[in-house]
Amino acid sequence: MTPLSEFSKRELLDELERRALHPVRPRPVALPAYGLLIEICESYLDDLEDEHAETDEDADHWIFEKLMEIIYGKMIWDYINSIS
Repeated sequence: MTPLSEFSKRELLDELERRALHPVRPRPVALPAYGLLIEICESYLDDLEDEHAETDEDADHWIFEKLMEIIYGKMIWDYINSIS
């Protein structure tokens, strides 16, 4: 891989512009934080089992968002927003 220092400022700016026009689909992170996902799911199940707990009606949406961030990283939303 060529070090960035070997590219001119114009070449780097052109590459940034190209990437903005054609965003690259993120790949899953190498070691996702599955422990965090398990915590979220366990908390959801705990709330369902506790008759006094107030469950969040948007829990499924919130869990989906966290899942996407755990698998792809927080920058996933930049990519999704750029193509939708």
